[in-house]
Amino acid sequence: MNPILNPFRGLPLLVASVLAAHYPPKPSDLTTPVQTRLAISGANSISVGWNTYEELDQPCVKYGTESDSLDLESCSTISVTYNTSRTWSNTVILSNLTAGSTYYYQIVSTNSTVESFLSPRAAGDKTAFTTSVVIDLGVYGVDGFTIEGDKSKRDIIPTVDPSLNHTTIGRLADNFNDYEWVLHPGDFAYADDWFLKIDNWLDGHKAYEAILEEFYNQLSPISSRKPYMASPGNHEADCEELGTLLEELACPEGQRNFTDFRVRFGQNMPTAFGSTSSNNTAKVNANKAKQLANPPFWYSFEYGMVHVTMIDTETDFTDAPDLPYGSAGLDGGNFGYTGQQVEFLEADLASVDRTVTPWLVVAGHRPWYSTGGSDNICSACQDAFEPLMYQYGVDLGVFGHVHNSQRFAPMNNSVVDPADLNDPASPLYIIAGGAGNIEGLTDVGTNVSSNRFAYADDYSYATLTFADENYLEINFIRSSTARSSVPKDFPESVKWLSNIDLTKPNVGEELTSQLKGEKALDVAIITAGRFITEGFNDKGPNWDEEVTMYTTSSIAPVFIVHGLFHAGLLSKGSKVILVSSESGSITLRHESEGGGNYAHHASKAALNMTGKLLSLDLKDAGVVVSIVHPGFMRTEMTKGVGFDKYWDAGGAVTPDEAAESLVEWTEKLNISKTGEYWAPRGPGDIGTAEAVLGKGLSTPLKLPW
Repeated sequence: MNPILNPFRGLPLLVASVLAAHYPPKPSDLTTPVQTRLAISGANSISVGWNTYEELDQPCVKYGTESDSLDLESCSTISVTYNTSRTWSNTVILSNLTAGSTYYYQIVSTNSTVESFLSPRAAGDKTAFTTSVVIDLGVYGVDGFTIEGDKSKRDIIPTVDPSLNHTTIGRLADNFNDYEWVLHPGDFAYADDWFLKIDNWLDGHKAYEAILEEFYNQLSPISSRKPYMASPGNHEADCEELGTLLEELACPEGQRNFTDFRVRFGQNMPTAFGSTSSNNTAKVNANKAKQLANPPFWYSFEYGMVHVTMIDTETDFTDAPDLPYGSAGLDGGNFGYTGQQVEFLEADLASVDRTVTPWLVVAGHRPWYSTGGSDNICSACQDAFEPLMYQYGVDLGVFGHVHNSQRFAPMNNSVVDPADLNDPASPLYIIAGGAGNIEGLTDVGTNVSSNRFAYADDYSYATLTFADENYLEINFIRSSTARSSVPKDFPESVKWLSNIDLTKPNVGEELTSQLKGEKALDVAIITAGRFITEGFNDKGPNWDEEVTMYTTSSIAPVFIVHGLFHAGLLSKGSKVILVSSESGSITLRHESEGGGNYAHHASKAALNMTGKLLSLDLKDAGVVVSIVHPGFMRTEMTKGVGFDKYWDAGGAVTPDEAAESLVEWTEKLNISKTGEYWAPRGPGDIGTAEAVLGKGLSTPLKLPW
């Protein structure tokens, strides 16, 4: 997007800096891999891309299913560069992978480390998963954007410190286990904005390359372990966006016409997958799409329940904005023959078998719906792509370019679908362009008739959770807090607290600081928990996932309650409700249920002990602590781990029903029940209650430890 110099919404241009853009230091071993990036390259393959400071005769990667036994190796001859680059881009494909499995890999070099990834889920796999969507993401630090505030806490280039959670990249690192891959349709690094810093003016081509190197180093902690699916935006086109004439004068040969993007991602991205459908028409169209694909500009891939089609909104269609002397003045493309991209899109969408991949997503850079003015929309894109998206029933259109977050009602040809979100015939469109860059954020415009959400107060990104064949959850995440922003029309009587992260040691301090000046609480209900399935199979438990579950369920509550009490926010008559689960009862665990899910159950048992100990500490102060099993609930959490198959037989209740019984329980609660473990709804949804405790059980039911 063109520069938007808004110091109130974005960040200052840092023109007072005395340092020009600077190259990261070269490693002593020039074969050291840097800027590593993974991509889904086929139904059972991953491409590993990385850069080196010298050309490699034969790039190789060792890999395997055990970190200490990398007994497989794949090599290639792909090591390419361009005129102004200091590095060579290398690509190796790892094939014949078992779907949905953890693999370990090491790039062959005297100075490389072992990393890991999850291989692509097979098309048709109905396992729930989440992907993160980041668009319009630039370099940060002194050569890009830096969060205003304490300068001593600015991130050090190129290191990404996950404890500094004020950037989108840092947040992606912090929430690493919450998503399986990243979707990034356009605008990387913002190297073409080098001219916004006066110190770069005498050496623009070096500044451009330095910013690219810094950015992809910053991104590497994410992209080296998660597939990072890329397509182009306008900021990949040339070394600046000041118009065709200046581009010809200012940009050397290596920095025109999407050169870095093509070299970096051209061998990484897939073409299109062969169809796994039994439908012959789908197979024919899939083969046609594979021939017409032109990665990294337009291509497609499948992952579990979703088919994703990536399009190029910059070139290769009628009146495309980045074509020579087009509306953007970027002198790019074409990269295929006339009509090739649109032919690809039709063949690709026609190849989708919705019984295999029920979700169909199209992602590109420039949107044609936005709350902003005409400068923010691409009418030529709409003319080229929207009719096909509607014809083939695309569910979701993902775009960026506008530097904020937006969601629209499902619509086609600017007409809102009357079905709204209830199985609409039209695509639902989102913009996820607020990830953060030197140009700042875009104010929310006034064209809001079909808009259902807009946020431009802070940097943000989106997540897409494909829960099952019928349910897709879209969240916009504030990068500084990893929480969705305050919903529209949120009641003024309810105070929304941000940046309360139960995995951080300062959770108690952060909570009490935001409640400073409030009177003592009548009730504090702590419901947070994490459920990540574990088994005793070869894969076994995951250390980081276990730590997260224990921290969230049983460690954080101690710090929260301690902080509230010593801040005067809990006093005589206050009630603390710790939402546990019957799964935390050792007595109720019946051998018929088997083992596994260690941290989920054990963290709840630990929470029960935490509650008992807190009740002893707080009893003399008159503060009641109650440990509660609210009921087996019909939530996306239980569905996401496959427990929805037990809902009916297990008497699962809705969150509203559980909340209602919890409120009733809390109102009647007094000091006589402090430190006890109860099921307010009784034994009905506790499958082992009668087998262990006998028949004729009461409601509410006091549970055994």
